[in-house]
Amino acid sequence: MPKYDEEQEDAVRGLIAEIEDACRGKEAIFRGENKQYPYPVSSKIYRIHQEHFSFLNENFDTIDIEKNMIEHARSRYFRPDSTAQEILTDLQHFGGLTNLIDFSRNMFVALFFACNGETDKDGYVFVLPVQSQTEDIHDKDTSKSFTFLEPARTEISRVRVEGQHSVFVYTRYGHVSTGEKYLRKISIPKHLKRPCLKYLAQFCNIRTETVYNDLFGYIQNQHLSQRAIAFLHSGRVKIDMGEEKSKNGIDHYKEAIKDFEQSIKDFDKAIELKPDLAEAFSLLGYAQSKIAKLMSSLGDEKNAIKKYKDAIENFDEAIRFKPDFLGAFFHRGLAKFDRDKAGAKADLEKACELARQQNNTEALTQAQNLLNKLNEEE
Repeated sequence: MPKYDEEQEDAVRGLIAEIEDACRGKEAIFRGENKQYPYPVSSKIYRIHQEHFSFLNENFDTIDIEKNMIEHARSRYFRPDSTAQEILTDLQHFGGLTNLIDFSRNMFVALFFACNGETDKDGYVFVLPVQSQTEDIHDKDTSKSFTFLEPARTEISRVRVEGQHSVFVYTRYGHVSTGEKYLRKISIPKHLKRPCLKYLAQFCNIRTETVYNDLFGYIQNQHLSQRAIAFLHSGRVKIDMGEEKSKNGIDHYKEAIKDFEQSIKDFDKAIELKPDLAEAFSLLGYAQSKIAKLMSSLGDEKNAIKKYKDAIENFDEAIRFKPDFLGAFFHRGLAKFDRDKAGAKADLEKACELARQQNNTEALTQAQNLLNKLNEEE
C-alpha cells in the first residue's frame, strides 16, 4: 500500500478512536450527517417547522400533530390494529413526516452517513449515551427530554432496520441539542470522507448496497446510478476535447489540461453519487495521468508527480471494486510506463491475461505491443 494510503487509513482509524472515546466507555447510539445544518439534530417535522413556520415558538409541541397524522395514515394505508410504532417506522422508512430522529447502534453505519455525499463539506457523527429504556410513545411522561424507541420489524421496514441497526430517538419538541444529555459531535473533515467510505467498504462491509438493502433502496440506487452515468458521459466528452487539443502541440497543453480538470469534476460528482463506481475511478485516474504527462512535458515535474500518484490511487480503487477491470489495468500500466517499469510490466501482463479471458483482441494487441516495447528497453 502506498504511503499516502497508509496515512489516510491512519487518519480514519484516528476518527474511529475519537468516536469510541466519545462513548466514554458506556453504551451509546450514533447519528451521521454529511454536512452542517442550520438546526440541531432533529426530526423531519421539526425541520419543516423551522424552514416554513419559524415565526412560531421553537419548542412547539409536535405530539398532537403526529397523533392526527397517525390516525389519518391508519385509516387509509394500514391495518386497523397497526400500532403507532409500526406506522411511524414505515413512514420514517419512506421519508414521511414524523417526530422520530434516526440513530444507529452501529457507529460505522453513522460514519457512512456522515461521509456519503456532500464531498465538499465536513460531515459529523453524533454520539448519544443510552440512558433510557425503550418506551411507548404518546403514552408516557412527555416532560422527559427524549426517549429511545426500537423500530418495529414490519414487512416493509424489517430489512433496512436490521441493515442499519436502527434505533429512533423520540422527543416531544423534535430536536436534541448538542448540550443536552451529553450529546457529543465529532467532525469528519471533507478530505477524509472518501477514505472513510473506502475503509468502511473494505473492513466493515458497509457500502450503499448493504445500508440501503431493500427494494426501496434499490430503486433509490437506480436513480443515483443514472445520474452518475450522466456525469461519466459528460466527463468522457471533456477528455476527448482535451486529447484533441493535446495533439496540436505544446502550445495547446495548458488548454488541454483545463479540459481534463473539468472532466475530473464530473467524475468526482459521479463518485459522490456512487462511491463504488469502478468506471468513475478508472476515468478519474486516466484524466489525472494525462494531466501528469502534459505537466511533465511543460517542466512542472513537482505537480506532475502528484497527479501521477493521484492517478495510480484511483486506478487502484477501480481495480479494488472491479478486480477483472481490463481497462483499469491497461491504463494503470500505461501511466506507470515512464516511471515504474516493473509495475507497468506487471499491469500490462495482467491486462493481456484479462484480454484473452474476455476475448478482447484489440486490447490484447495494444497491451502486447507496449509489453514488447518495455522488453526491448530492458
